[in-house]
Amino acid sequence: MFKVDPRSLVPMPAQLAGGSGVSLHTFVEATNNLPVWILQVLAPAQGEGEIDRWRRFFVSDVRAALALSDLNPWLARNLYVLLPGYMTGTQGMSSRLCLAVWDCEEPDGNATCWRIETEQGVVLDSMLGTEPGQERKLQQAWVASGLDDGRTCFARGF
Repeated sequence: MFKVDPRSLVPMPAQLAGGSGVSLHTFVEATNNLPVWILQVLAPAQGEGEIDRWRRFFVSDVRAALALSDLNPWLARNLYVLLPGYMTGTQGMSSRLCLAVWDCEEPDGNATCWRIETEQGVVLDSMLGTEPGQERKLQQAWVASGLDDGRTCFARGF
């Protein structure tokens, strides 16, 4: 979840902010010490004379990030995860490009977890502290394909 501080509000007319009910902020706070998902999508041009443009969404839940990735016919999608240090064995947070995300079952069979496969290895988003390799894969939820030197993923969600 993200908390918005009213001091971060950027005063701007609604039409410039993106429409009614949309506001712009200079910062938000992640309210927990869990992964933050960053979905970068290439949105197709909407009208004549416009160009395709990259958009970035910061998402606090992997299910929401995956649903958002399938919301529109994006031209390309990259999924990154900002991992807290306790998940990587480091002091601080680290950002990683996701190659695959799996919906998994915990070893006890009573809970689910997420297996996150990145260029730097595998981490498990488990509320029980399960180590990678102990989970049982259920379904692949994200896979990156067509990764080129520009690091653009043409990915499919399920």
